[in-house]
Amino acid sequence: LTPEEAKKRAALRTKSLRYSGQEYFWINDLTPTMIMHPFKPELDGKDLSESKDPEGRYLFREFVKVCREKGDGFVDYLWPKPGESKPVPKFSYVKLYQPWGWVVGSGVYVDDIKSDLAKIRYLFLAIIFVFGSAGLLITWWITRSTAGPINKAVEGLTSSTDHITDAVG
Repeated sequence: LTPEEAKKRAALRTKSLRYSGQEYFWINDLTPTMIMHPFKPELDGKDLSESKDPEGRYLFREFVKVCREKGDGFVDYLWPKPGESKPVPKFSYVKLYQPWGWVVGSGVYVDDIKSDLAKIRYLFLAIIFVFGSAGLLITWWITRSTAGPINKAVEGLTSSTDHITDAVG
């Protein structure tokens, strides 16, 4: 393959990669020009150096900066979810693929993370409730099943003590 054919095939294959349902990868270069965005193909081939999120952050410049300085890293910004137009907080990881000068990135939406954490929190609380209830039930059962024999033993000791006191008396 020629380098150009290899790049074309790599971008095409990356375009269809998904994880956790709708999460995806995009590729831009160091200028930054979009090489491939699976949900916004209208960005492919465009210079994104002036692209800002609603808070004024030049996110593609930031991706390039992180990759040039560290080779990889995390960037937070606002970006719309696939199929939506309103930008929401997103947290992405970008990594430089040095041989081709590509920045390969992927991210997660903060509200999805919060939703997943809430589900985990409710599951944890449900588990605590179930085990706590089971513990209380077992404690009640043990107490109930041992109360009768303990009471009889105490009565026996008390009556024995009474007989000894009467005899000595």
